[in-house]
Amino acid sequence: MTLNIKARDDDNDTISDYNGRNADIKVEYKTSSSSSWRLVTSTYMTLDDKSPRFADGTAKTYITFKYNYQYRVTVTDDDKDIDDYKIFSVGDSSSSTSNGNLDNFAISLSDSTPSKNQKVTLHIRALDDSDDVITDYDGSNADVAVEYRTSSSSTRRTATSTYASIDDTTPSFDNGIAETNITFKYNYEYRITVTDDSKNIDDYKVFDVGGTSSSSNGDLDNFYVTKSDSSPDINEWVDLTIRARDNDNNTLTDYTDSVDFTVYYRTSSSNVRTPTTSSNYYSIGSNYVNGYDFSSSDD
Repeated sequence: MTLNIKARDDDNDTISDYNGRNADIKVEYKTSSSSSWRLVTSTYMTLDDKSPRFADGTAKTYITFKYNYQYRVTVTDDDKDIDDYKIFSVGDSSSSTSNGNLDNFAISLSDSTPSKNQKVTLHIRALDDSDDVITDYDGSNADVAVEYRTSSSSTRRTATSTYASIDDTTPSFDNGIAETNITFKYNYEYRITVTDDSKNIDDYKVFDVGGTSSSSNGDLDNFYVTKSDSSPDINEWVDLTIRARDNDNNTLTDYTDSVDFTVYYRTSSSNVRTPTTSSNYYSIGSNYVNGYDFSSSDD
């Protein structure tokens, strides 16, 4: 959505010659009316420009809220000693439910193709069997393990501090999400595993640091489909990500075939999913025409 900002005087008239040189935007969130405000990260929101340009006293930038929480947007000009904010309730921000039981962990990095010695943020989300974030999961029994191997034919070994450094192997979860920093020290293949022994759950993801892997993993075994918003509203555009994976759930980096989509719907009163191609039920990006071509850079 578009965030519109107007610089106004004490009569609420727009100041047309205000250039906004010292204006900044800060965004915070809270999960309920009784919780504390916290500064957002890219996990919770994306903002195109936190110091947008003003023209005729008005500035615009794009913002995307990723959860049904309360968000507070504050605009500050320290030079003028001015700050004002507005609170937005996104979707049903009461957060009265925590979704289902723990089924899996979603693991990602702030840079999906990290370089050697590059510090990146490890993101972990606790998900139920519908891949919705479990907001009351505290991660008290969650552990992170890092392994490496020097080639596709070698054995995986535990990554000591010589091979990788991680700030916290038992990171705290906030609303079902944990973050910590990690640095890979060699151009090797690394596997990150997140385990909760009390729930008998462990999931992993493999990262090829420096792009040095000589193979593309195994043969095609499955497709893994995710969306940019786990609980989208009707008529909201979301990004659909498809990963071609082998039977170890490693991404096949050289998979370039064309795939087809089938979309099903189910009403709340039915247990049956019905396939449909009707635009009454969904629409899909214009770049999809009778199949979607993978390239080696696709997820």
